[in-house]
Amino acid sequence: MQNGYNEKKMKILQKPENRRTYQEKLELVYDKYHKKQKIFYEEYVMMALANDEIYFCYNNTEYEIDHGTKDVVVFFIKKYNENYQTISEKKETYSSVIELLNQVRIDGKLIREIWNQTHFGICSTG
Repeated sequence: MQNGYNEKKMKILQKPENRRTYQEKLELVYDKYHKKQKIFYEEYVMMALANDEIYFCYNNTEYEIDHGTKDVVVFFIKKYNENYQTISEKKETYSSVIELLNQVRIDGKLIREIWNQTHFGICSTG
C-alpha cells in the first residue's frame, strides 16, 4: 500500500505545479501535514475548506477547526502548561470557514498574520 502511495505521490510531484488538480495539490498538503511538516497558510486554508479537522499550535495553545454540523464551523482553543496538561478550553462558532478565518483573532492578529509562528505536534514548552 505504502509503495503504491509513494508512486502516486511521485507522479503528482513530476507534474508542473500549474498542471496539478486541486485534489492532487490537497493530497500533497495532507502528506506534509501528517508528517508534521510546515505548510503554507494557503495550504492550511485548502485543508480547512476540505471539511477536515485541522489542528495547529501557537504559544502553548492548540487551535482546531472542526466541521461539526451543517452550517456550523467550530474553532476550539485549548491552552496547555509545560506538562501538556490542559489549563483552559473554549470554543467559538462560525457559519463558515471563511467567516472564521476573517474574524478569529489570536493575540489581536488574524491567523494568516501569525501563521509563520505556528507548528504541528505537542503544544507545550516542556
